[in-house]
Amino acid sequence: MTCLRSRDASQDPEQQKRLTDERRRRIFLRKVHQKGEDKKWDARSQQILWEDYISSQRQWLESQDRSAPPTLVYPGDEVMDGIATEHAEEMIDQVLSQENEEVEALVAMLEHRPNERTLGKDDSISYGSDDDSFDSIFAEILATASESKAAQSGTWQMGARPEENKEHGETMDTSG
Repeated sequence: MTCLRSRDASQDPEQQKRLTDERRRRIFLRKVHQKGEDKKWDARSQQILWEDYISSQRQWLESQDRSAPPTLVYPGDEVMDGIATEHAEEMIDQVLSQENEEVEALVAMLEHRPNERTLGKDDSISYGSDDDSFDSIFAEILATASESKAAQSGTWQMGARPEENKEHGETMDTSG
C-alpha cells in the first residue's frame, strides 16, 4: 500500500507540492522552535554564570572579612563604621603633633645651617632652577669643545677676530 501511495504522490504534482510545502513548513517551525529554545538556554546559562560570579564574590568578601584584623573598641567609645572615634582622634592628634615637630626641626636646621655661598661653593650651582644648571652645563660643553678644537687645529683662537684667524689660513663660512 505504501508503494501505491508513493506512486500516486509522484504522479499527482499538486499533492506532491502540498507534501513538500508541508515538509518545508514543519522544518521551518522546528527551526523556529529550536532557536527559541536556544535563546532560553543562553539566557539561563548567562543567569547561572552571573549567580556563580555573585556567589564567588560574596565568598571572597567573607573570607577577607574573616582574615582582617579585628577592630579595637575601647569601653565608652562611640563606634562609627567599625572604628572607635575617640581612639582614632587620639591617633590623629599624635600623628599631627609628630609631623609638626618634624617640620619645626627642619626649619631650625635650615636656619642654623651656614649659607653655602659664603663657604666658597660654586655660584653656578643653584638648586631648584633647571635653566641655570642647563646653561652652566652647556657653557662647560662649549668651552671643552672649543678647547679640543683649538688643540686639534693648533691655530684657531677662541675669541679672536676672524681676520686674525685668516692669518693662520683658516676661514669661517658665514654665508649661511
